[in-house]
Amino acid sequence: MAKSYNSAFLVFKTVALYVTLSILWIFVSDWFLIEVTPYLSNDNFGLISSGKGVAFVIVTGLLLSVLLKRLVNRVQVAEVESRRSERSYRELFSSNPVPALVIDRERLTIREANAAALALYGYLKEELEGKRVQLIVPSAEELIRSDEPSREGLILEHCSAAGEKLIVRTQALPTVFQDQPAVLMLCNDETAWRLAGVERRKALHHLKAAQRVGQIGHWEYWPNSHQVFFSEGAARILGFPEIADQLVPTRKLADLAHFEAYERFVGLFDNPAQRNSVEYHLRVDLESLGMRDLLVRGEYFEDEESESLWVGTCVDLTERYQAEARLQERERQYRKLVEVLPDAVLVCQEETIVFANPAAAVIFGARSSGDLENLSIVELIEEQVDDSHHLLINQTKNQEGVNRIARLKFRTLDGKTFHGQFAARSVQLEGQVCIQILISDVSEREKIREALIDANKRLTSLANRSVSDLELERKVIAQALHDEIGQSLTAIRLSAGWLKRKATEPSVLEKIDTIVDIASDSIEKVRDLSLMLRPPQLEELGLLAAVQWQASRILDEAQLTWSVEAGEGVSQVKSPIDIIAFRVIQEAFTNAARHSRARNVEVHMDCSESQLVIEVSDDGKGFEPDKNSARLGLAFMKERVQLAGGKIRVESSSEQGTNIRVRLPLNQTEWVA
Repeated sequence: MAKSYNSAFLVFKTVALYVTLSILWIFVSDWFLIEVTPYLSNDNFGLISSGKGVAFVIVTGLLLSVLLKRLVNRVQVAEVESRRSERSYRELFSSNPVPALVIDRERLTIREANAAALALYGYLKEELEGKRVQLIVPSAEELIRSDEPSREGLILEHCSAAGEKLIVRTQALPTVFQDQPAVLMLCNDETAWRLAGVERRKALHHLKAAQRVGQIGHWEYWPNSHQVFFSEGAARILGFPEIADQLVPTRKLADLAHFEAYERFVGLFDNPAQRNSVEYHLRVDLESLGMRDLLVRGEYFEDEESESLWVGTCVDLTERYQAEARLQERERQYRKLVEVLPDAVLVCQEETIVFANPAAAVIFGARSSGDLENLSIVELIEEQVDDSHHLLINQTKNQEGVNRIARLKFRTLDGKTFHGQFAARSVQLEGQVCIQILISDVSEREKIREALIDANKRLTSLANRSVSDLELERKVIAQALHDEIGQSLTAIRLSAGWLKRKATEPSVLEKIDTIVDIASDSIEKVRDLSLMLRPPQLEELGLLAAVQWQASRILDEAQLTWSVEAGEGVSQVKSPIDIIAFRVIQEAFTNAARHSRARNVEVHMDCSESQLVIEVSDDGKGFEPDKNSARLGLAFMKERVQLAGGKIRVESSSEQGTNIRVRLPLNQTEWVA
């Protein structure tokens, strides 16, 4: 401003001096001409006037050169200083750590951006300059066009090149850039600070919620000024929410009738000898909550100016004490239950027994449960060939809450052995992982199980013998029908033929023809009955051929469509399974042909190494299995299958057809099972 003033004053002085000298020269030269005119001729007067003008020009030119030289020097110095100042301002703009933009106020385009702005928004210099400012500050127009400079700044939302939303305090200061009106925009990124503020508020909210849930609060006490501060949680726990989050004098606590420990509280923390940590229990009878058990803790601090301060917490332990009391009661009940259990209960750390109930002492032949403690559980288990008991214990220990059940052989202290049901799970006892084991003596049950297995074997053997005897009787009956009755009927038919040749009376011939027809029909029926009792295809060609023959005999006669599908190995099924399977399928064919009004019958047979699976389906009228379970044919099938150790499932409903599924074991051990 001073330099601008000096330059203007110099110009004024130069002009004023030029005007003054010019006026003075005119008056002086005119006076001189007036004085010398009488003595000069006209020609001389003209020469003198011209000389006066030339002299004026020369003198004023010399004077102007002297004066303008100083002015030009000053202008040159001002221009150099201006350039230096502009360069300094540019360097200051570019190196400013605050993101800054120069905005064309008319066009709202970005004229220049410093390095901090480019780093903030993630653009290159050529990508940003020349673009509209709304690219990064969508709501900047009103701020830029405002006539009042925004020195405090506004909180606006900016956008980075990556699309990230930024919270920026934006200041707009009017300026001139390259002789054009512009705005210097300063952008202070407060995103992290504001997000941190949000996180702090969230953390504070969570802390207060945790204090509320955990029944905890904090307090501060200044002994020198006898003032105390209770947080909302502490005031609520102590029963005076009316002074929560306030700094109040300690004497106000005396006015709270329910705060019985006021004197103890103040006296404890005012004691000069007590300059350490303090912890004590407090019982407060609150009108709304009743008697509460509180724990108060405090730590003493002293600043550089010897200002004393106690900071502490108070915790409501009422629920904890009540839970501990309930836990102790449950533990007492659990111990009583364990003591009266008839099964052995052991608790082991690693493999060492640390607890045993009285029943364990009885089962393992100890004088008392104390005799079992400190023994290894492995010592009470009969040695296993595969060390499976060690694996079982390790798995139980490593998987908390998972029940492990096994049947092991145990050994008593006097060397006797017994079978026991072993149930174990991992539990926490006094902070350590332990194994709780329940052992039941199942020796009697084991004996009963073995007896049942033997009885089942005998029953299976009896069933096999019954099937064999029944089939043998069928075979004998079929043979008798074929050899004896069949031959007798054949003899009758031959004798009737001989009589026919001898007789001549028409009535006698008619009777003889009747006898021949009856005998022929009886021979066919006897042969069919013999084949039904013991089809030769079953022995000669196997189960599949026998089933197909039976289908052709029964289902073709009833004019039903049928199909039989069999897997590999079905034809190799041996007696007695093939006989049982054939009889079940035979009965299913008979029911389909006589009772179900079916049109189609399908048979599927599949054979594996361990079992034969048969499925017979028809599309007949069906029946209710629960209501017709006593039907002779159905009962016959179930009895046959169950005697063989198999399973049968009959599914049928009205007008939905019937499906019979049978599983028959192919080896003796499965029959027993």
